[in-house]
Amino acid sequence: MNILIATEAFYPDDVGGAHIYVKHYADGLVKKGHKVWVITIRLNENLPDSQIIDGINVCRYDSAPDGKLVFIRRPVLSILNSLKLFKKISGIVKFDIISCHSILPAAGILDYAKRKHIPVVYTFHSSLFEDVKVQARKKTYALKIIKPLMLHIIKLIEGKCYGGASKIVVLSDFSRRYLSEEFKVPHEKIANIPGGVDLTVFSPRSDKLAAREQMGLPKDRIIFLTVRRLVARMGLENLVLAMPAAVKLHKDVLLLIIGEGFLETKLREIIKKNLLAENVRLLGRKDINEVAKFMQASDVFILPSEESEWFGLVTLEAMACGLPILATPIGGTIEILKGLNSGSLLDGTSSRDISSGMLRLIDLKYKWGEIGKRCRDYVVGNYSWEKVVTQNETLLLGENANEQGR
Repeated sequence: MNILIATEAFYPDDVGGAHIYVKHYADGLVKKGHKVWVITIRLNENLPDSQIIDGINVCRYDSAPDGKLVFIRRPVLSILNSLKLFKKISGIVKFDIISCHSILPAAGILDYAKRKHIPVVYTFHSSLFEDVKVQARKKTYALKIIKPLMLHIIKLIEGKCYGGASKIVVLSDFSRRYLSEEFKVPHEKIANIPGGVDLTVFSPRSDKLAAREQMGLPKDRIIFLTVRRLVARMGLENLVLAMPAAVKLHKDVLLLIIGEGFLETKLREIIKKNLLAENVRLLGRKDINEVAKFMQASDVFILPSEESEWFGLVTLEAMACGLPILATPIGGTIEILKGLNSGSLLDGTSSRDISSGMLRLIDLKYKWGEIGKRCRDYVVGNYSWEKVVTQNETLLLGENANEQGR
């Protein structure tokens, strides 16, 4: 088939769970013999209009990734310019099906795709409406009087996309329930196909001390790692606030935080106020290979999400590296960890819950190797990309056949 993928960001243009998912998804479809085009935002001016990456035809449109009034400019430009680019490409290529992974480009191309009788499958990674609502508690998007209107418009656009897709793929039952309850999407329209992990990049390293030397990390510390955007809902403030209790009993505990975002200043203030400069490091943004190396050099991965954890691909990546996991009992994380029965789920999301879990796991240090091996085996058995892509390919073929039969 000729398959068009519409997404706001695409690895390696940007790093993030959904962006990496789309790259592996596209790679897998190409390996199965399909021709794949991707339309995505040009995240910086140095990126070309189009290029071929690993056999994938990547085409970029202009938007407003940042700057003044980005909360208005970005959605408007994304919708208009994704449609313009789609019209241009579809004048050259006859697409059999469209796979959307982001709301804004989906909103741009959906009506035109219908007129051309091209079925659209939407893969739900997160709710833009829910994410903006959560971020708005800690970040100023607009004047208070504008905020409710902005959220209303976003929800209308999002609902239209779900209504216009012939099928919606979710990565967790948590996401399925959310779509059914918040957007009234019928159960029969939703297919649950989880994400996958690159088991080659994310794999255990036998010599952890050598891994630490390579990454410039101390060899004699207990290292906890998290990889998160520094934004609301991720629970990073609670994680840092959990450190004083852990450090009180174990002065050698070190927390590494990989990621960037608007909460960086606040996190640095918390670190300074609680005298944690020797125990917490903000490492900034890292590429996928660096993330894997930091995982291989760490002892425990911790996911402190406060709410709306739609799936948790980074948790699977850490498990694939053979790390024991600590995670708050939120959303898709519960589904990922329920099969392990390893005490990975924390009692709650507060800093006290997190510090209690850290201390409990430190006391089980002698079991880390056993727990880590169980985590790796679990991911290998359930979350390989080959399995994920095959399930998605079957769904795409079925929707294309349904359209042909109409």
